[in-house]
Amino acid sequence: MTVEEILNQPTISISNFVSCIVASNCCSTRSEVFRLIKQGAIYIQGHKLPPDIDGLVIFGPTIIKVGKRRYFSRH
Repeated sequence: MTVEEILNQPTISISNFVSCIVASNCCSTRSEVFRLIKQGAIYIQGHKLPPDIDGLVIFGPTIIKVGKRRYFSRH
């Protein structure tokens, strides 16, 4: 699946979300993404992604912040 296909689903599993971040070149490995989630370094629309989340529901244009300086968006 492409990043656009993953982000356009009504509900996104955390596994697909992690794959999406790796595919967008914000992180190099899935384990790096999981580590960032555990550390509270991933934000969606300015809200910290909780480490115990199972899935996401994303509506409309969304900005996702990964770490301190990496961003990507869903249009």
